[in-house]
Order: sequence, then structure tokens, then C-alpha cells
Amino acid sequence: MDLRKITFSIIAASVIFGLTGCSQPIDHTLSTYSKALEAENNGQDQLVTLAGEEKKGQQTYQLLLEKGKADKKTPEETLKEWKGNIEQKKQLLDQKKTGITQAEEKLKGIDSEIGKIKSGELKEKAVKMNQAYQDRIKTFGDLYGAYEKAFEQEEELVKSFEKVPTDLNEIKTKVTSYNDSYQKVNELKNKLNKETDQFNQAKDSLYQSAVKKG
Repeated sequence: MDLRKITFSIIAASVIFGLTGCSQPIDHTLSTYSKALEAENNGQDQLVTLAGEEKKGQQTYQLLLEKGKADKKTPEETLKEWKGNIEQKKQLLDQKKTGITQAEEKLKGIDSEIGKIKSGELKEKAVKMNQAYQDRIKTFGDLYGAYEKAFEQEEELVKSFEKVPTDLNEIKTKVTSYNDSYQKVNELKNKLNKETDQFNQAKDSLYQSAVKKG
């Protein structure tokens, strides 16, 4: 699953400062967003890493369905590996949530900063950029909830495989719930990708206009 990255270089904000020659409302807006996005990503994109871990979990699940275990491993070892994979995914999701929360903290005064921008064109573009980011925040909240439900369904599926003797009807039911939950996750990831693209476009448009007016 492709997951777009959002980036906003601190250098970009520095360029604006250099062009205007003094601190202006647009400078503060760009600088604030630069710091917020740095806080969100915190040196890595956890959602990209999470997508990789999802593939590992799906591969383990497929091996259990087809062979009852991963190659050269006992069923118990395979199930233990799967449970560890789920815990790793939970940690990555929580790390991303922490980054999002820190970004929101840094953006608390952004509406006031944008309101001080004198140029009508720049203010309009700043409002559009900010709204695009807020849309992302909301969708991430929905995605977080969908992931939590997916992890719950995945853990229930693991428990079904652990039962002795194995109940194939129960596994079939759990597999359906597992697939449905991850389908919802994928739908929200696609939505988040689109909103990230929209944010990046709005951000780039604001920066380019600010440079021209500098």
C-alpha cells in the first residue's frame, strides 16, 4: 500500500525569511508548519513501516492457512512470530499518533497567525493548506480506530489457530472478519493518501507564491 509522505523543509521557511528581510505573518505560518511536520514525522514515516509489517503478518497468515506453519518452523513458533508482528504494528501506530498529537500542539495558534497575513492571495492559500492538513488529521483519527479494530480481529484469528483441535468453521468466520477489517483500513489509507497529496499541493502553492511576493 502506497503511503504518501508529507514533508516541509525548515530550509524552505528560512528562504522566506531571507526574501522578506524581516519577520512577517507568512513567515510565522510557514515556520510553524515546518516545525509541526517535523514533529509529526519525527525522522521516519511510521505508516510506511507499518504497511511493511502488514505484509509480513499477511504472509504468516497465508502460510498457516496453506501449510499450518511457516517453513522450517513449528506451528507454535509461527504463531508466536505472528503475535509479535501484531505488537510491532500497534507500536508503530501509536508512534504515529504521538507525532500527530505533537504536530497539533504546535499548530494551536495557526488560525491566528494566518489571520494576520495581509496579502489576500497568500491568506487564501494558507487557509487552504491548513484545511487540507486538518482533513488529514481527521482521517488519521478514523484510520487509527480502524487499525485498532483490525488488530482485535487479527488477535482473535490467532487465537482460533491456537485452539486444539482446530475449528475450521470458526477460523473461516474469523478470516472473514479479519479481511473485512483490513479492507476498511485500506479504504482509509487511500483516502489519507489523497488528502496528503492535496496538502502537499496546497503547501507548495503557498510557498511558491510567498517566494514571488518576497
